[in-house]
Parts: sequence; C-alpha cells; structure tokens
Amino acid sequence: MSDEPNASEAEAAPNATNSPPENSPPENSPPENSPPENSPPAAAPEPRIPPWLLLLLGVVLVIVWIVKRPGLFVVQPIGAVPDGVTVLYLSRGDDVPFIESPDGICLRTTGGVNLLCRGVSMTAFMRTAEPEIVARLPYSEWLYLQTTDGRTFGR
Repeated sequence: MSDEPNASEAEAAPNATNSPPENSPPENSPPENSPPENSPPAAAPEPRIPPWLLLLLGVVLVIVWIVKRPGLFVVQPIGAVPDGVTVLYLSRGDDVPFIESPDGICLRTTGGVNLLCRGVSMTAFMRTAEPEIVARLPYSEWLYLQTTDGRTFGR
C-alpha cells in the first residue's frame, strides 16, 4: 500500500486540506446569528423580581397595616351627604372596628339611632380622622349593613 491517494480519492477531494468547505462563511464575515451592523442593539430581557423581594414587600405591608390600623367609615345617604360616602382612613383606635358608621356607633352607645346621635358621631369622626383620610369612596350599602347588624334606618 502506498501513501499516495489513488485517482478516485484525488478527484473527490481536491485541495481538501487547503480550502474551507463550500458552505462556510468567509473568515471576516459576522456569524449568521448576529444582527446586521446598522441595526440597533437587541433589548435586554426584562429583569425578574426575585421571590424573596416580594416576600419582604409583603411582610412590610403587613407591618404597616398592623401599625397604622386602617379603617372604613360608611355614611349612608342622608341630608348632609345625599349620595353617601365610604371613607378609608388610617390610625383607628383600639376600640373602633375595621368597618364603622355613625348608625353603628349610635346602636352600640345608645341602643338606637336618632339625628342628634348621627350628627355627633359624624362630627367626632371628622375631627379625629380628617388628617388621616386616605380616600373617599362611593357609598356601599353592604358595608353599611355590616355596621348595623343588617338593619337600615331612615334618612
């Protein structure tokens, strides 16, 4: 056996060691997956929020909730407030429920509801909670009924 290739091998691979394959790009051309030179750079992927950060945020919100003790004060539609209102406020007292209304206060303190008690309850609330009001929301009858044990009272 000789080290020289036979004629059929020489015809099948002429200059196989000296030339690049036919399908390969020229040496100084960019790779096929790279963007053209004039195109803007690709946008970086959106950063993901790590789960530990979400957990930390949740814990902080719970602590703020406990410390600030928000509450809802519901005023049914009456002469002074014809459409009614629900007020979200901060720093409610220890003896005040999360959802409260002037009628609910009257029921607990006097056992009934009258205009004088309603007025005093609303005035007392507005004096103490005005600086702590976060939002004024539309009236919610369902919330109002929670404060009066399901009973409604006239305007």
